[in-house]
Amino acid sequence: MEISKKENQLTDYDNIRIDELVFECIDEISLLNSQAMFDFQIDQPIEQSERLTIKGNSRMLKIAIGNLLKNAVTYSTSQSVKIEVAAKDNQVQLSIINDGNTISQDEVKHLFKHSFRGANNNNAKGFGLGLILTNRIIALHEGTIKYKITDQGMNCFSTQFHVS
Repeated sequence: MEISKKENQLTDYDNIRIDELVFECIDEISLLNSQAMFDFQIDQPIEQSERLTIKGNSRMLKIAIGNLLKNAVTYSTSQSVKIEVAAKDNQVQLSIINDGNTISQDEVKHLFKHSFRGANNNNAKGFGLGLILTNRIIALHEGTIKYKITDQGMNCFSTQFHVS
């Protein structure tokens, strides 16, 4: 319902620092799962915060980023997640990487569809709706999300947003 309301009210956006939002999500996940480990890397000096600031609804973006981080911990073999933030031109990119079983190319095209659960789900609880909502929230913020397998054979969900 929150997404439907926001689709019709795209004017109530704030300036949001993507790195701060990620730290909030990390804190919440760490409280719920003390085994979760996060390796955060950023390519910008903190003084250049304007390069990491996007326009958006912080509550919705926190849901999307939190879901990606929770999934990365859940589907990781070590409960360890690498987070990379990079600013380039007028975009900020957030990459969330884990060492779990990768998603097959046949399944990648279904990742953002209703009720899809990949063969790598490790019997994790869920209904296959998290990535759909995450994708929709990111799209509402004129961002993109993609999945790829890194050169090291790891899962990587990468989002890009325009800097405000």
